[in-house]
Amino acid sequence: NGLQAQVLKLNIVQGPSSSSSSSNGLEQQQQQQIASVRVITKEVHMNSVTLDVENFRFMFAPPDRLVSVDIPVKIWNEDISPGVRSGGWLHVVNRTVPTICYGWAIKPYIELDMRNMKVKDVIRFRDVELPEGCQLKVKDALQPVVRCAARVGGD
Repeated sequence: NGLQAQVLKLNIVQGPSSSSSSSNGLEQQQQQQIASVRVITKEVHMNSVTLDVENFRFMFAPPDRLVSVDIPVKIWNEDISPGVRSGGWLHVVNRTVPTICYGWAIKPYIELDMRNMKVKDVIRFRDVELPEGCQLKVKDALQPVVRCAARVGGD
């Protein structure tokens, strides 16, 4: 999901009282902003038939607080990696990296460069370079994130 580690600015507004029977345009003019807070999206609930968004679940993420975030992995240079060029393929085992970050350090994604990835090479959680202000939140840092596997079988 594209909103997984995006820091958003959520404006909280107070609408007009429900006893008001004014037109829609007038109601929008009467809204007052109460606060503006930094949040990250934790869940998006969608209708399975119409695909309409029904609900968001946010988590407060101020700059000075530690927040648990699963940061998505973005793969670069897959097509020029020696492993893929020699007939292998990249297996993305974990699409996100579980981290604990300060609100100011949350990045929308972590880039992994596959330029030097050969067949049988593995990038593990411990090998992923995290942004400053973030630390890994996994029990086993030896778990793979991406591996280059050889094609099995043939034509």
